[in-house]
Formats: sequence, structure tokens, C-alpha cells
Amino acid sequence: MGAGTSPVTALAPGAANTVVGSNGTSFVSLTGSALGYWSGYHPNGNTWSTTSTSFADPTSSGTTPAITNRANSGITVTQSGTTPSITFTPSSASAVYQIEAKFSIINNSQFGAFAQLTDGTNIIDSSGSAYIGETVSTQVYAVPCTLSGIYSPGTTSPVTVKIQLATSTSSTTFIEASFNGSINTCIEWTVVQIPTNIISSVSSSLIGAMVTYGVFS
Repeated sequence: MGAGTSPVTALAPGAANTVVGSNGTSFVSLTGSALGYWSGYHPNGNTWSTTSTSFADPTSSGTTPAITNRANSGITVTQSGTTPSITFTPSSASAVYQIEAKFSIINNSQFGAFAQLTDGTNIIDSSGSAYIGETVSTQVYAVPCTLSGIYSPGTTSPVTVKIQLATSTSSTTFIEASFNGSINTCIEWTVVQIPTNIISSVSSSLIGAMVTYGVFS
């Protein structure tokens, strides 16, 4: 910090603090509006599958379980139709989110299994394997899959983020419920809003101080 600069104090989300530089220039540190988060899961009781060799919405078998909430602040999530998906309303058109989905993926013929996280237009993350679902005798084993990425909806209307699947020729790819009776989750979801407005200067001159979100000196 420059000489004559006012001390920087910790800020709560949504708060602002004015910093005066050595030449009298003022700067305002911004944390933006209160940032939201949500975590929850689709419980066991359903399987999603596809035989498509290109990414597509998987077919639901059984009753699509309702979303179960674990923890949330400022974000409300609902289930959309029968797809493995979440729907929420962005806090602003400029809001940015980190979204993660964790689940088990299986291919019934030891071939390729692929998954992507998307809103139907924008791909948030994708993953896959050319050889998955190792078969021993009559058992087919699932492997863990995590899809995680940065998502900027660019709207204040509700958005749906979903998992799409693809498979190799002549095989089926599944999102499978856990076979462990003590584990009641099929898909774990996390949504966290990311701060975007970090510094805003009152003057066009940057002399005296720089205040970074979460860092104080």
C-alpha cells in the first residue's frame, strides 16, 4: 500500500470500502452482491441410459427422483423433467457459476462411455473413455465420473444444466444408481457463484492502492 493510503479492512459480501491513495485518489473495493451456493443430489431409484453414438439426453428408466437439498444460500435448484439435470435462476445476466456433477458411468459391453455437462447450447465440461465398464464373469463395474466447469448463463431467466451421454457402437452407456445400500446418492451436484466485480476505481488514476477480493494488507 502507498504512503498515506487508508488501511484496508475485511469486507462482508455485498459490502464496499473506500481506500484513499497518497495523492488523494479514492478507490472503492467491491465484493458485488451476496454470492450464492447450492449442493444436493439425485437419490438412488433411477437409471439413465443411451445407445446414441453422439451426445443426447439419456432415457430415464423408473421414476426420476426429486432433487434432495444438502446446503444452499441464495440459489434454489429444482429438477427439470426426466433428464439428469438441475434448473436454477441466475442472480444477474453477468453472473458466473462453477457447476459440478459426480456420478458413476457404465458401458454394458466394455466399450466407450462418454458424458458432457451442458445447457443444451453451451458445453460446460465433457469426459469419456475408449474402454470402460470392465466385465468380470457376469458383473459390469462402474467407474466414477466428475464433470466440472465454469458457466456464464448470460440471462436472468431459469436455466437447465443437464448431463448428456454417448456410447460406442452396439453398446449402451448408463448413469447407474449405487448398489451399496448405505449410499443413497446417484448424482451429486454443486453450484457455486463466482465473484466477478473485484475492483472499481472512483478515479481514472490508479495511484495508491489496489484491493483484491479476500486479500488484505
